Amino acid sequence: MADLEKLSTVHLLRLLSPDELALFANICQPGSALSQQIIFSEGEPGDTLYLLTAGRVQIMKRIAEGQDEMLPIVFPGDVFGEMAFMDSTPRSSSAIALDDSEMYLVERQRFDQLMIDKPDMGYKILLQMSCILTGRLRATSDRVKDCIQWNLQISGASALGIQHLMSTKLQMEIELVSGRRLSGHILLVVDTKLGHQITVKDSLGRLYVIPYGAINYIAVLEDDFTNTLQE
Repeated sequence: MADLEKLSTVHLLRLLSPDELALFANICQPGSALSQQIIFSEGEPGDTLYLLTAGRVQIMKRIAEGQDEMLPIVFPGDVFGEMAFMDSTPRSSSAIALDDSEMYLVERQRFDQLMIDKPDMGYKILLQMSCILTGRLRATSDRVKDCIQWNLQISGASALGIQHLMSTKLQMEIELVSGRRLSGHILLVVDTKLGHQITVKDSLGRLYVIPYGAINYIAVLEDDFTNTLQE
């Protein structure tokens, strides 16, 4: 049986009464990981939820061969592995212990049965889980925003006024060095290993990802430009 004092520090369980916490402890299995030990890897089955009570865990996402993106670190009191656990999909990231760490493991089958047997208790846990997921989604949105702004700055796109063009969604004509032309509005400017790329959406909703070096010129269509000035 899990240590109730340690379980009481886990944010996911903060709404539970002492009796409910004791019931939850019955489905927890103690676990540990040495520093630099891989706890789970991206692509593995995600039928276990982890409740960290000591140490730190780094979450990582593989974005290219030999290149990992470091996601936020998990600290004592946090849960991890919750995304695959909740939607029964393979792990979307990997987890590695940064320190010697202690945790409790909860298997999906036992968790589901407890939710069925104790629906009031299940409501409290799922309510807290939704708060955790919302907070992490909001943090991810901020990271995406920062990444886009950084890409605009290093690409020089902000100096060219492309950020303004993205916000106003003006219709533009884009001519490629091949001579092909298309019209639409710019959705995104990103930096890749192959150079900067612009994502354009045309009037039919089709998306085009165009290398910056393949563009001959970008021109705002006159009618849209005039209407924007009048506004």
